[in-house]
Amino acid sequence: MIRAASICLLSTFAMAVIPTTQAAAQPAPGAVAQTLEVGTITLSAEDVPVTLNLSGVAVASESAQIRPLVQGIVQEIRYSPDQQMAPGDEMFQIDPTSYEAALASAEANLQSAEAARDEAQSNADRYEALAGRGVSEAEAESARSALLQAEAAVAVAQASLRTAQFDLNNTTITSPIEGQASVSEVSVGDLVTSGQSDELATVTRLDPIYADLADTSARMLRLRSMFEAGTVQPGDSLGVALILENGQTVGGSGEVISVGDQVSTSTGTFNVRVQIANPRRLILPGMFVSARLTIGEHQAMLIPQVAASPQADGTLSVYLVEDGKAVERAVQPTGSTDSAWIVPEGLADGDQLIVDNRDNLRDGMGVTAVASTVGTGGVVSDAGEQGEAVSEETGSEAGASDPASAEAGQ
Repeated sequence: MIRAASICLLSTFAMAVIPTTQAAAQPAPGAVAQTLEVGTITLSAEDVPVTLNLSGVAVASESAQIRPLVQGIVQEIRYSPDQQMAPGDEMFQIDPTSYEAALASAEANLQSAEAARDEAQSNADRYEALAGRGVSEAEAESARSALLQAEAAVAVAQASLRTAQFDLNNTTITSPIEGQASVSEVSVGDLVTSGQSDELATVTRLDPIYADLADTSARMLRLRSMFEAGTVQPGDSLGVALILENGQTVGGSGEVISVGDQVSTSTGTFNVRVQIANPRRLILPGMFVSARLTIGEHQAMLIPQVAASPQADGTLSVYLVEDGKAVERAVQPTGSTDSAWIVPEGLADGDQLIVDNRDNLRDGMGVTAVASTVGTGGVVSDAGEQGEAVSEETGSEAGASDPASAEAGQ
């Protein structure tokens, strides 16, 4: 009986406690749901350079392969490797002896032809004057024909003289362009022939230099529509920065030399050739380069990369604070800087962008905005904390400037 009464008493106690515990778990009427504290920055549009990040290969603006136009023995090499050449600078001398003799022979042949022409001219004039007075018409016609043949012989001799002079001139091989000369591929005493396939040397112009870059047709169409709509204003000149294989950047103003007229069916890209100054000759033909082209500027928002999540369709997912709630929004970037995405549309001045605590967010979640800043490297900090950190850092530097104070602090 005592055991039965105890069980009954425990059951009654449990029934009384359980409703009370469940009621305590329910929020009290009028209570405010707990919100997530997030760091935010206030957006404002600014003039942002429109840049394209491309890759390609460096190409010489001019390059000439030096080959002989006459046959002969190399008599002299008149330049030094890596010498800067100007048009007309002498590079090789081929033995001119046989060509000098050919020129003298051509000059003698011309003199002989001219003498024969003068004689034929005299005969033709005399026969023309005596025609019908002891000179038949046939004889006069024959004299005129002989004159024409003599004049033709003079023309042939003049052509031969020009050829001989041309050959003699080409025994001295000069640079056709301005540029840097390569190491000679021949030595003094070597036999070279006219039109041979092997070059004697190469002269390459390195300043300015070209870069053949590849860009996508989709981006080309998007940029054209932005230019036509006026959302992007073209710059006065093209800003070009080439990043070399060791990470070094060579920058300056440049220009677009040509834009390809065909798109690759396999890659969807077309070629763009740009020109850039290369006074220090750091960029050599054949180098693989990355290029950053600044083609203009437009009004856009700079979205810190820590505040956006790239999506598979090319958009960015960002969170804004609206009426105390986190609102997810998809925006389309047009490019990026070192640490921020460039977004020209979809956001407005004054929007509060969430930059911290994004991993715990859901669309529509209640949030409490805390003004923050995004520093170098994408480090987020509260605006107040950053001010205190700056003050402490300034004080530390002031103390360190005085050796006595620094030692006292230690």
